Amino acid sequence: MARYEIERDVSDALVICRVEGELDDSMTSRMAQDCRAELIRARHDFSTLRVLFDNSRGTVASPSSAKIMADAMGDLWREGDRTAVVTADSLSKVRAKQTMRDGGMVFISEKAARMWLAA
Repeated sequence: MARYEIERDVSDALVICRVEGELDDSMTSRMAQDCRAELIRARHDFSTLRVLFDNSRGTVASPSSAKIMADAMGDLWREGDRTAVVTADSLSKVRAKQTMRDGGMVFISEKAARMWLAA
């Protein structure tokens, strides 16, 4: 069963989105709106947005899902904001890089992703 959760890690000034399974476009739209709402709240608390998108238990986003996320988040991003995407393996990493926006990196380790976000 596909699902997602969004949380804020105040100690590291991160918004974390974790995905399990393959989200269809409808669920991706709900996740995008929930993530957008959390990022708007985080923008008030943090000077820059740092987003950890943990897709290590999910699948690589389809082009339509990637567009849904980009459209929902596009106007929120400022110079200096960062997004780290964690994938399950090197092949998923390569595929995820194809839809990555400026200010983003793809990792196969959450620890490495957190280190990059904190830098």
